[in-house]
Amino acid sequence: NLPLTTQLFARLGETEDAVVDPVKAHFGRTRPFMNNPEIKANVKPSKSGAYPSGHTSRSKMMAIILASMVPEHHDVIFARADDYAFSRIVGGMHYPNDLEGGKLAGTAMAATLLAPGKNTITNVPDILDVEIMAELLRRLGCQVLHDVNKSLIEIDVPKTIGHKADYDLVRKMRASISVLGPLISRCGQAD
Repeated sequence: NLPLTTQLFARLGETEDAVVDPVKAHFGRTRPFMNNPEIKANVKPSKSGAYPSGHTSRSKMMAIILASMVPEHHDVIFARADDYAFSRIVGGMHYPNDLEGGKLAGTAMAATLLAPGKNTITNVPDILDVEIMAELLRRLGCQVLHDVNKSLIEIDVPKTIGHKADYDLVRKMRASISVLGPLISRCGQAD
């Protein structure tokens, strides 16, 4: 269903913006083409921070979700995500470790619901989306501890989780879409 797939990927993009943009602002790393006049931007130049790579975060998150939905294409999906990320270095937009930061961010956003157990994410910004996502995860059956003072969040995912992402929470934030792929993978459905 292409309209629903289009909506899913649009929301994933919004998720990446909501999570990565505050981190870029925090680090304030300038892009290679801005630091070195010998490096030319080979893609449309962006002047936002370089670290972490938002394009890499987005492609990694999408790859995780797609691969959980169609595991038979796992290798091809992840190879394409890596190629896309590397193109950001070739385009003069990023340093190699910007991609690593982006991969970590994308993985953290998509992976917590894929397997039961405790996950700890550090350097979590104190923003409303994090609190809303924590409540959404609680309603799905997870135990969530958000320690604002330590900038970390602990998520304990049970063996069985709910599949209903409450609309009263989903409508308040952009990042909630990142739970749909893992819910479909784990539960076979998502509402």
